[in-house]
Amino acid sequence: MKIESNPHGSLWISIHSGDDEYPCRLSIAAFRRYFTQQLPAWVLRPYQKPCQYQDRKFTIDYDRCYGVSLTENYLSFDYGCQTGDSNEDKQKGFFLPWGEWEHIRCTLYNLDGSIHTADTSQSFEDWDKARNSVPKAEFNCRDYDGMEFVATAYIEEREWRRGVSWFKWLRLFVKPKIRRSLDLEFSKGIGREKDYGKGGTTCHGIEMQPDESVEAAFRRYCTEHEISITQ
Repeated sequence: MKIESNPHGSLWISIHSGDDEYPCRLSIAAFRRYFTQQLPAWVLRPYQKPCQYQDRKFTIDYDRCYGVSLTENYLSFDYGCQTGDSNEDKQKGFFLPWGEWEHIRCTLYNLDGSIHTADTSQSFEDWDKARNSVPKAEFNCRDYDGMEFVATAYIEEREWRRGVSWFKWLRLFVKPKIRRSLDLEFSKGIGREKDYGKGGTTCHGIEMQPDESVEAAFRRYCTEHEISITQ
């Protein structure tokens, strides 16, 4: 039996037929380890897909897999051939409703911390209209190579709640996830990528720290990205 590290912590148990490159095997992931045991070929034969090229007929061996896996919050079942084609793969899966986080709010703030638009998550049009009208701070800046540009910044806050469908009651007991970010737009492409024909970064965002002002958050961003403020 072969044992390897499983840093992602996924859980599964499956049996694979293998194909023309890999042998038949039993695979188990548990306790942050991968356990693989090679099996006799007769235990599970590969799926042989009929193919034709011009007048020549032939078959291609594909892995046949039966098993169940849990990766983070996604439960998946394999029950046959795995060709890499979603129309042919025998696989079903779904997210566990008690572990899902539903996005419920996107709030835009004025520069003084008051609410500009309470919730723009209902449609892209609402969000885009609010984003264009929200007050923005402007900073005259200089990139690492001396190029001058203008950065604009505004505050956006998003909220997620635990549980969907019949499990929304979990929200009574689980704290919401709230992320406040400083959204940035630049008048020119900036950063070292612009030297490699990629145009540079024209927009970005960072998570704001508790009680951090727009200017303080932007200065922290500048320190991390080789930018100086000229005003």
